[in-house]
Amino acid sequence: MNFLFSSVIPVKGYNRSILYDLHRENYEFIPNNLFISFRRNETLYQITTINKEYLDFLATKDYILKIDKSEIQLFPQLNLNWDYPAIISTSIIYFESFNLKTLTILSSLLVKNIGVIISNFDLRKLKYINDIIQVENIKKTTIQSFNILILNKNQSDESFEDGLKQNPYIKKITYSNLTINDYKNSVNIILSNPNLRLFSEAQSHNIYFNRKLFIDDKGNFSNSLNGNIVFGNVKKISANNLKKVIYSTKFQINWFVQKDLIDVCKQCEFRYMCFDNRIPIKRNEKEWFMESDCHYNPYIAKWKGEEGYKTLTECGIQSNKEGFKINRKKLNTINKELWGDD
Repeated sequence: MNFLFSSVIPVKGYNRSILYDLHRENYEFIPNNLFISFRRNETLYQITTINKEYLDFLATKDYILKIDKSEIQLFPQLNLNWDYPAIISTSIIYFESFNLKTLTILSSLLVKNIGVIISNFDLRKLKYINDIIQVENIKKTTIQSFNILILNKNQSDESFEDGLKQNPYIKKITYSNLTINDYKNSVNIILSNPNLRLFSEAQSHNIYFNRKLFIDDKGNFSNSLNGNIVFGNVKKISANNLKKVIYSTKFQINWFVQKDLIDVCKQCEFRYMCFDNRIPIKRNEKEWFMESDCHYNPYIAKWKGEEGYKTLTECGIQSNKEGFKINRKKLNTINKELWGDD
């Protein structure tokens, strides 16, 4: 009998599906009619009715093993329980609030990763950050890495970057020509290579918001970069009181709105590898939706900018505070035009 390896997990989307290869941190698109050939049999997915072409594809990718049903017990189910050894894993800080005092407070939360946003490029700002991120300062904290985002500039400054590359804590510098307001209000969708940690986290958490702390240019902290709720100010709060705020249900609300709870997202094949900065809106006790479209439309498997892309509305899909509806006749016609009868 043919089975998928336990680290290869099929995820169904509306228009197509994906095989998440969590061990090799990769993925492959598959048609939905191949997805329905996978049936959970105890700890593994058994491959039932399948044509030779699909079977050869799975074998070529090294996704399958042939074992007797009695041997299934030798292959334990993948453990998808997720936890993290700190209340906050990552903090995003505006440059104006970046200093040793802030880093010390974040270290008390056991933060490991810091993102720094510079709204206007200035070499002196990069030099200041580099001076702060020195071994003698950082070795006393829990922080392990820094990523720097520079707005209002779309080209790197190689002359200074060469020096920054010598700093072991600075992992990445990214440039963008967006203004700070455009960046805050833009829909930012990042797909990560699937891996066991992220896949497990995504089963019960929103991986963009979960365990994140955002600090603006005035020191105000929030649970999202573009959120309108300020929970306090890092300049005026003790580490203990900051922890109390972060442990509150109100602060953590977006942490537990996983993609499986959100309209459209729950029918997207990318939902367990997607960092999506849009804030989910609660419709009722069981339903959530987004006020803006994603850059990817899972109902037609098209990205914004691709030939044939259409918005949700153009596809006959309604997702708002009133409810969720699909005009399947209209959507089927569009998909037939895009992809044919298959």
